Amino acid sequence: MIVEIRKGGFINKGAELMLLAVLDKVSSRFPTAKFTIIPSSERGGQAYSDYSRLGIYPKASIRKFGLDVGTLLCLVPKKIRERYGVVLDSEVDVVIDIAGFAYSDQCGVAVSKDLYRSSKAWKRQGKKVIFMPQALGPFRNAEISNYVSSFLAAGTLVFARDNVSYGYTKELDGVKNLKLCPDFTCGLKGKTADRYQFLEGRPCVVPNARMIDRVDGERAGRYLDFLTQCINHLIAQGERPFVLVHERDDYDLAVSLAKRAGDIDVIYEQDALLIKGIIGTASFMIGGRYHGLVSALSQCVPALATGWSHKYEELFNDFGLDGTLILDVMLAEAELIEKLDAFTALVKQGGFADILDSGARKIEQQVDLMWKEVFDSISM
Repeated sequence: MIVEIRKGGFINKGAELMLLAVLDKVSSRFPTAKFTIIPSSERGGQAYSDYSRLGIYPKASIRKFGLDVGTLLCLVPKKIRERYGVVLDSEVDVVIDIAGFAYSDQCGVAVSKDLYRSSKAWKRQGKKVIFMPQALGPFRNAEISNYVSSFLAAGTLVFARDNVSYGYTKELDGVKNLKLCPDFTCGLKGKTADRYQFLEGRPCVVPNARMIDRVDGERAGRYLDFLTQCINHLIAQGERPFVLVHERDDYDLAVSLAKRAGDIDVIYEQDALLIKGIIGTASFMIGGRYHGLVSALSQCVPALATGWSHKYEELFNDFGLDGTLILDVMLAEAELIEKLDAFTALVKQGGFADILDSGARKIEQQVDLMWKEVFDSISM
């Protein structure tokens, strides 16, 4: 069996964590499965060295002028293709799409149109197509709505990641087998390293450049000041916060933030599992990256968040937490400090421990059920 993992990879740590989770679960259930992925030319995409070390084969897919010219490799004899590990689209049995947030008005027409084109061929070929937990919608753009309706209707299973996404998707025409499941990277174990022991028990700040380019101008301009105020207040309270770069796009922001806050530690790690491990040893997090927050909450690390999408509030709901832990960057400094003090006092009292433990167990059960449905559908 050949399984294509779509939209997983190395363009960001969330995509990498999702890829690793799929590889771990599917290979444990189907040990002879062969995995393939479309190499990417975009910055930070799938380099051969990245996916080859994981035992993933390249899929022949090169889109030009709306056509997949990679199919021309079918003219190359199979023995030669196998020698170089190249997989054709026609050889794929199962497609698992793990695009965490790609199908929405906020993401534009192109990504939905591309999947619509591919899904038509998959339907003819009788492939099983599984959409893993995703933040979906809104779909007010008619063109995007039509494309998404079409390819989700052809899906064997469709999992929305949260209630808002489920509601948006339920309104689309023809979508069947729609189910609800939280983020499936929660159970993926992080790694530790001796060189990061000095960070244990300290507050972790994870900035997000999307809080500048995905929000309105006033909030974007306020974001750096907001985080600086958070860090300066924590330092004044005797804490030793550090800044963790979750994505390469956040590096310049992290450096600027550290300089404004007095040259505090900036950690720039490339290994997604080590990043998760670092977060798991923090006393608490102030974060803007979605999968950074998933890594915190799933390891029972309390967190305050800033967000630009409904997926943040829904994530906190999944863990039994309320929206008061998602901060508005426009808060006046006095109100921000009041919220920080209330949060850190509760952290020190262990007030989040039972809630997060219960939430993590509940999500683990939901994810286990999801995998059972996925495996059953593949085995049919």
